[in-house]
Amino acid sequence: MSFQISPRQQVVSPELLDAYRSIPASTIGHFSDRGFLRGIKPLFHDIRMVGNVVTVKVFAPDGSILREALLSSEPGDVLVIECVGDEECGCWGELRTLAGLIKGLAGVVVSGAVTDVSALRRHGLPIFCRDVSAYTTRGIGDRGE
Repeated sequence: MSFQISPRQQVVSPELLDAYRSIPASTIGHFSDRGFLRGIKPLFHDIRMVGNVVTVKVFAPDGSILREALLSSEPGDVLVIECVGDEECGCWGELRTLAGLIKGLAGVVVSGAVTDVSALRRHGLPIFCRDVSAYTTRGIGDRGE
């Protein structure tokens, strides 16, 4: 198993997070050219999220590192997943969404594909992603960051 896990960094105060809750992302886009992942779209309508970010890199089809990311996340966090390798491999689905809801995540951003779309919409956790796929990651345990 080759996981590279960096120490958690809290850099955004609760007061600043509260201030951002009422600001549309498009308003922020008028003032910044950086910090946006192109091609990321909401999985369903009228979703918003704000929170400290926990980043993780998944080397598809191995999704083992997502367990560690969920364990290290805290209530109110936004999990941001970069899925590299097979871009059609869905690395986030219903079971991880349920774990995220139990953990209290504010939402998830996947630079890659998700699966179990009907269930994800039903559970209501804010999710942004690039694509949808029935082909999924699994717990191989080889690597992740």
